[in-house]
Amino acid sequence: GGGDGGDSGDGATQALKLVGAGSLSGVSSWAAIYPLDVVRTRMAAQPFGWEGAADIARQLFRTGGERAFFRGLVPCLARSCFSDGIFFPVYWSVSWQLGTRGQD
Repeated sequence: GGGDGGDSGDGATQALKLVGAGSLSGVSSWAAIYPLDVVRTRMAAQPFGWEGAADIARQLFRTGGERAFFRGLVPCLARSCFSDGIFFPVYWSVSWQLGTRGQD
């Protein structure tokens, strides 16, 4: 186990753990920062006419309530679940192969 290239059962278990860890980390980080990303995206799409991020957040809340900050979250979480779930085990495998990661 531990990424040492042992039997396929240990390697498969380790890979599943890494997929799960990557998926969970991606989903939890996006869920936490998504409202800020909505504000950032609004600022980028329409850079003028705002008094800053707080002004955008106030106007979003006035026009759409709390839901305005979470519109589009589900597709973002689905994408993150797959992409981070794949990235994590690939990163660990490549790092281990290159010798930049200890055998833990």
